[in-house]
This record gives sequence, structure tokens and C-alpha cells, in this order.
Amino acid sequence: MRKRRNWSKRLLAGVLSAAMVALNISTAAPAFAAPSAEEYREDAELINDLALPKDVQRQLAQKGSASPSDAAAKEKKAEDLAAGSARWGTPSNAAKVLHTQLDGVEISVSAPAGVLPEGATLRARKLTEEEEKEALAKIADHAEATGKTATTQFLCDLTVLNAAGEAIQPDNAKGALAVSFRNVSIVSADASQMGEDSENQDASGVSVLHIDEEKEKVDTLREGLDENLPILQAKAEHFSPFAVVNYQTTDPTLGISFKLLDYDGNAARTSYKLGDVTINDSAATGVTSVNFEVDQGGINTLPATGTAAPGKTYHAITDILTPHKFYQIIFSAPLTAAETKAFIENNLKFTLTAAGASQQLKIKLGNGANNLPSGNVTITKKTIPNPVAGDSAEHYYMYVDAPSISWVDSYNKAKSYKLDGMQGYLATITSSEENTTLDNITGVGAWSGGARFDGM
Repeated sequence: MRKRRNWSKRLLAGVLSAAMVALNISTAAPAFAAPSAEEYREDAELINDLALPKDVQRQLAQKGSASPSDAAAKEKKAEDLAAGSARWGTPSNAAKVLHTQLDGVEISVSAPAGVLPEGATLRARKLTEEEEKEALAKIADHAEATGKTATTQFLCDLTVLNAAGEAIQPDNAKGALAVSFRNVSIVSADASQMGEDSENQDASGVSVLHIDEEKEKVDTLREGLDENLPILQAKAEHFSPFAVVNYQTTDPTLGISFKLLDYDGNAARTSYKLGDVTINDSAATGVTSVNFEVDQGGINTLPATGTAAPGKTYHAITDILTPHKFYQIIFSAPLTAAETKAFIENNLKFTLTAAGASQQLKIKLGNGANNLPSGNVTITKKTIPNPVAGDSAEHYYMYVDAPSISWVDSYNKAKSYKLDGMQGYLATITSSEENTTLDNITGVGAWSGGARFDGM
């Protein structure tokens, strides 16, 4: 047992913990083999030189990322670019740069001499509803052909106009051009089934795609982009729709995928919903629970109870943080795939820390039995090292406000709780890190179960 003030009177700390190792959630690290910052900047066609001397470029590359503020802090020549300009990130061999903006995303096209004519301008527009539907279908087919699913982060139609306002294509015989996207929020999704270990897959990652309307195909212009770099760049030969996508893997038995981020009219692109959601439930067992987690930003406040589908209600438990970064949602009866899709698309909204900020979104679907209290409850998730060296597990800690409860009653109550078929138990404290985690969950007294190890 653990000594705290008001020890025997105040709380029940029901912990859904090491028994739930199978609920392991991956970290927010990119799941693809992206080029290093040094490799990215030394690409002759796609170098982020910031119009700075080569020694300064190397210094910035060694720091792992470059930003306008980095450039502004250095001594620049008179012809160097101003920090934050739309031309920031211009390839070093570019003789002509065109730039525009769409929904807060800065887009530029850079080309060597002769590729683009004098007086050329760049135009970006949103796709019509029908065009978007067709483009997303092509992207989905393109991803499926390689065993992936793709979430479109940004989609637009790019056109270069000559001085007379006529659409033209570049003269590729004179060199390759680069298309750059800045201020694109990248939501990296880990979406799978409860009870399954979540592992990073080589199939995941950010890519720039080109939708060739004439040839009815999708080309990958650049794959494995580093989402932590400020600009996403790719070589291009033709103009028409371009897409920035993030590949994800999904469980074919019980999992979720979504084709795009729906900014729902948010011009600042700081909040979004999941668009065109697909629920995989091959066994047709139904979805009994779902949890959502973000690493930064937040999840809009969801009412604690409400209607999930006709004749079915939900119970939502969140964390102690503001803004909330985690929600566990339990359904009174299993939802069908169609009902789960509608619930997620209509009820969940996520926020970013700022326009262009990236976010790791984790979603888990469950089809096991649930038995959780409905009172003053919070659930906290934390990866805690296990006593065995090199082993760790994702722990779910449930804090239940139950004044004047005995240790015996706390122990039995904790064992009665279930999350997706996995049984809870009273907290066992196995490390100082776990002790600190429990202290952060509540500053008042709580019962715990202690710990015992064979041979110690």
C-alpha cells in the first residue's frame, strides 16, 4: 500500500494496466524512412537553401530543421529573401519562382531558366465536390494497390497560366521544376483494433501525389517525406490536381480508415473532422467501444452521455487535461459499421495548436465487454517500463472518486471493471515513474494494491 494524506477516506484508483499490454499505442515518431535533413537539403533539385551561404545551410541541416526565424538570425546579403516570405525554401538552381496561396497553405513552383515562360502565373483552386470524389477514389485505388490506405491532408488543382491567361504545361526538356507546399498540417493516424499490438509499418508516411487526369492514373512524386520539415517538396512534370497524403495501415478485421481531413469551413485550418470514414468489421461483431488520443492540440469536448445511434447510447470518459487529449467512448449496445462511421464523422472534432501544426492521432476500436463506472471518473494513459529490463506497456489508469471506501471494497471494485473484455485491478506501483504518474492523476489520497516480485 501507498501512504498518502486522507488515505482511507477519499478515492478509489481503479487501474486498467499491465493486463492491457495488448492495447499498446505507438509513439508519435514518423513511421517511414524519411531522408535526413542533410540529405533533403543536398538534393540538387529540392534543396532548402533559404538563400543563405553553404556553411550556414550545413549548420541549419545539422540542427535537424530550418525555419524562417533561423534564416532571420543570420547575416544575409541584400538580395537574400526576407524571413517568412512566400519564396522561402526556393531550390538553389531556380531561375523562376511562382507562388500562390489556398486555404492558408503556401504553394510555390520553382524552375530553372526556360522551363516556364516570362509573365507566367500560378493558380490554385479547390476541387469541386465531384472532382474531389473522383480524385479521392483514384488515391484510394493507388494506395490499395500497394496494400495501404491513404488520408489526404491537402488537395488542390494547380495551373500555370501564360501572360495571356492561358493554361500551359512546363517545357521539361529544359529542366525539372519543383512544387512546394508550406503550412500543411500532417495528421499521422494510428488506427487499429483494441487487443492488437500497434506497430509502426514501413507502409506509413507522407507523400506528394499527382493525379494525371488525362492518363487516369496517380503518380507518387515524392515518398517518405519528413513531416517535421517545414516544407514538403517534390519534382513535377505536369500540372493538374496535386495531393499531400499520409499513408496508414488498418486492421482488416476491426479497424478504421478515412480518406481526408474535413476542415468543416474552418478557414484557419486549425480544427478538423474525419471525412469519408470506413469501418472494417469483417466478423460483423459490432463496435462496443472506441478511444481517441492526440499528442498535442486537443479533442473538442464531447458530452459525457448521448445518443450514438437509434436506440443506442454512449458514455464518454476523458482525461484530466485541458484541452482534452483522450476520450474513451463506450456504447450501450454494439454499433454497426455504418453507425460507427456516422457517430465518428458527426461527433468528433479535433483541434491543432496552430495552422500548419502536425498531430499524431490514435484511434482504437473494440468489440469486447465493457463495465466502467459512470460517476466522477477519468482515464489516463501512460507507457510505463515494466520490472523486466527492456519491457514496457501502455497502462490505462482509471481514477474513480469514491469517498469513504475501504481498501477491500476498492480492491473488489477494481476487479469488477472491464475495458473491451480486459479486467481491471487495483493499482500496483512498480517504479518511481509509475508513482509519479499516479501523483499527477490526483493530489489527494487513493488506495493502491502495492507490488510483489518473486525472488525479491
